[in-house]
Amino acid sequence: MPPWIKRPAVYTLFQAQRELDAYINLCDMEITGLGCVNKTGNTFVIEKLCLLDQKVNEVKAELSQDALHTLAYESVKSGKSLANVRLWWHSHVDMPVKWSMQDEATIENLGATADWFISIVGNKAGEYNVRLDIFKPVRWAFLDLGLRIKMPEDRVLEERLLEEMKNKVKGYRFMPRNVL
Repeated sequence: MPPWIKRPAVYTLFQAQRELDAYINLCDMEITGLGCVNKTGNTFVIEKLCLLDQKVNEVKAELSQDALHTLAYESVKSGKSLANVRLWWHSHVDMPVKWSMQDEATIENLGATADWFISIVGNKAGEYNVRLDIFKPVRWAFLDLGLRIKMPEDRVLEERLLEEMKNKVKGYRFMPRNVL
């Protein structure tokens, strides 16, 4: 990667990560879905997952076209935008989290709907492979990004820990700062 390109960071809200883990662990076959992503600069935060009707087996999960149309219809009907639906996730059950040829084809098809998309493949061992594909203005893929959990803020905890550090750790100034 050229040094002038900053590597993106992908986070998931705690609740969305719990749901992703549960979907993958509770299904004995592959499973897939979409999700909402908020982008700020070079930081991407997965905020919500969406499970749609699908047909699955041990090595394949296909979203129902009717379910995708229904999602679009319901969104328009309720005045919600689909602009932040920029995540495709799926499991490989107990197999490695490598991108298959079918996965690569799905990612290319997603490029027809947006200028960028995040894709995640996970398995029951808790392994995840995360990538960001940029389709416009030029085609670029950031691979093996990792997935970081964005924990909810807990001001009470931060204040308690700051007070404890002031009492027990000498010689340093402690300055509260915003945590991601």
